[in-house]
Amino acid sequence: MQASDRARRRATRWRDAAAAALAVLTLAAAATAGIAFNIAGISARNAAAANQQHAVALSRQLAAQSLAADATDPVTARQLAVAAWSVSPTSQAGSAMTALLAGQQQDGMLPAATASDHVKGIAFSPDGRLLATADGDGTLRLWNPATKRPVGFPVTADVGGSVIAVAFSADGKLLATSDDNTGGDTVRIWDTSALVDPYAALCAAVGAPSPGQWKQYAPGEPFPKVCA
Repeated sequence: MQASDRARRRATRWRDAAAAALAVLTLAAAATAGIAFNIAGISARNAAAANQQHAVALSRQLAAQSLAADATDPVTARQLAVAAWSVSPTSQAGSAMTALLAGQQQDGMLPAATASDHVKGIAFSPDGRLLATADGDGTLRLWNPATKRPVGFPVTADVGGSVIAVAFSADGKLLATSDDNTGGDTVRIWDTSALVDPYAALCAAVGAPSPGQWKQYAPGEPFPKVCA
């Protein structure tokens, strides 16, 4: 009888010990899995951040290359600008697009009057959705009156002078600016849609860079989805 009791007690102790060991192993496995999950999550976030930084750097590089290429190959310059915006919509890419679009406006100049510095004129579009400002630093800016936020990007409408007046056409499709640059007082005619969305305007005008151009200006980089 005593031998039977001792056997039962030993069996009970073995079961308790086995249960405790199993619990410890389960907790250890769970902790290991949790650590592995956290490491995987951190790695994924680090990879995403690295990819974003690379895209920003590439966009800035392409924007600079687009401006540099404008003097010798204006079509390629504009294609690189839209590629830069597609890779990452950086301020540098936006500035490159508007600078290149501004360069296309130089043929529409007429004699105009002079005036002084600072904000010299404002105009609402016929539908009231846009507000244009003529700035003393030579910059033309568009604004959304409802949100009080800028639309598109600032455009250098006059280098070395100031924009003194601005006006929309009756249908709102064109915008006229008057400036007092050192080369003579002029009026410039702008395509409003190009100022609002320079990316769409350049895509419609020149499209995406060719595979050969992309290989030349961004060797080793995957070709982005441009103007789709």
